[in-house]
Amino acid sequence: RQFERIADGEFDERELHAIREGLLVEDALEWEDNRARALAIGHAFVAQDGWPGHLAHLERLRKLDKAAVMRVAAELFGPERLVLRSRVGFPKKQRLEKPHTPAVTPRRGAHSKFYAGMQNQPSPAARIELVDVARDVDDAVVAPGTALHANANPFNDIVTLELRYAIGTDELRELDVLDDYLGRIGSTKTERTRFRRELSRISTTLEAEAEHDRFTVRLQGPQQHLPRALALLGELMRAPDLARKPLRQVRREIWGYRRIGRKDAKNVADALRERVLWGENSRYLREIGPKRARTIGVGRIGEAWAQLLAHRVELRYVGNEPATKIAAAVAAALPLPGIKAPAEPWRVYPRSLPRETTVYFVPRRDAVQTQLWLAVDGEPVPPEHEAAADAFSEYFGGSMAGLVFQEIREFRALAYSAGATYKRDEHPEQRGYLIGHVGCQADKTFEALDVMLGLITKMPARSERLELVRPALVRSQETASPPFRELQATIERWQHSGHATDPRRELLGEYAELELADIERFYREHVAGRPLAIMVVGDPRKVKPAQLRKYGKLVRVREGSLYS
Repeated sequence: RQFERIADGEFDERELHAIREGLLVEDALEWEDNRARALAIGHAFVAQDGWPGHLAHLERLRKLDKAAVMRVAAELFGPERLVLRSRVGFPKKQRLEKPHTPAVTPRRGAHSKFYAGMQNQPSPAARIELVDVARDVDDAVVAPGTALHANANPFNDIVTLELRYAIGTDELRELDVLDDYLGRIGSTKTERTRFRRELSRISTTLEAEAEHDRFTVRLQGPQQHLPRALALLGELMRAPDLARKPLRQVRREIWGYRRIGRKDAKNVADALRERVLWGENSRYLREIGPKRARTIGVGRIGEAWAQLLAHRVELRYVGNEPATKIAAAVAAALPLPGIKAPAEPWRVYPRSLPRETTVYFVPRRDAVQTQLWLAVDGEPVPPEHEAAADAFSEYFGGSMAGLVFQEIREFRALAYSAGATYKRDEHPEQRGYLIGHVGCQADKTFEALDVMLGLITKMPARSERLELVRPALVRSQETASPPFRELQATIERWQHSGHATDPRRELLGEYAELELADIERFYREHVAGRPLAIMVVGDPRKVKPAQLRKYGKLVRVREGSLYS
């Protein structure tokens, strides 16, 4: 019936205009991302007769009118159609054991002629666009105590405006529900269905995101529609229509996502890792689960929204209008009357890793694969050792050339996935920790675990890998240039880590002077001889708890204790 209505012209032409503009906005956003850009170019030559065909397609889209849509609907979606109805089934099937296949022993250090030829190719110098904070970010005052920071958009006229309130879920748990709820309601002036339609007509999205220390309200759409978008947001801030139906939808989604997540052993392993690393600060324990969501009504949501708006707010704008002009528009449209409650301080959770080597085991009889996580707590990393920390992380677990991937997957075929990295806190002290992961068949669990433990406790020194590590680190800094929409967030992360300017300026020179001795020294000071946390999620019929005890103290973890 809906196809017939379109063929008969029973639709608002304003909706067609909104859909057309929305498709053009989606196309423009694709060109901001290198991967999406490459896929779009490939698609143009596969499906649109080359690049001229892609340009012609965009031109036809810009000129698309109601008559053309009616004609196509009548032609393609007429009375003759094939309808396919499918039902989910669970057929009985036999689970086959993986046959034993002896691993191929490669010749270490041997390379193909193709590899040698590629290595001999001249490599151009790294081209890195360093960030100059004073040059790249402008500031303006919106109201006393409220600042706006702005950076340019070199690609298109699609702007992003963020309101970052200095309070998060640690202080106000209801924000964990409010972020999903906010995009589903309207104001007392514009009911929710019409509110969403108004946003759609100006090709603008309104999203909210709750973090542990911040709550962000984000507008994104064409610059020409920003005044209307601000007006709608102002309505929502002054007089939200706190409807019950959207809240029931959010509760059902919380229940559904939790149920789906717990069916997957890999997600359970993520929850176990969070619990072991961060204890009660695990994000799976901090987030509002189905049980608590049922206790939150629209009254508490309204109180949380009002409390949120009473906190200090910082604005971030990405676009090409002057910062002062945007600040004036925001001040006129939104209720931001001066300095309010102080900002919550930036917080880094302390880790709760054990003081002796401990194995944490969650039994899952339905787990086809075993999920292994291993963690070692490290020391603070001073600025002069940051390059060595990056080099160790790349040497030990970086990409497919790292020791972990090569030794566990490539040389021995023990796992489907394997990797490791050395992470550092977003704090001037930059305290670090090694975290590694292996996903393997249940019958390979102990062999894979033995190899991983061997790498962590007695890291092999292979000088030939240094020639892979140095260029990998340098080239990684080329791709580490922050996308323009993430520039301000990247600068904030640098500042949290103690860097007032772009840290890549110093790192590049230090990478070039790295030696294997620097990596070994970092390993001895931050990893070697330290207690390990070994986290295992697997089938107890194949991953025997008695065998796990040989690695350290065994703690059986109840799956339900990992979730709120």
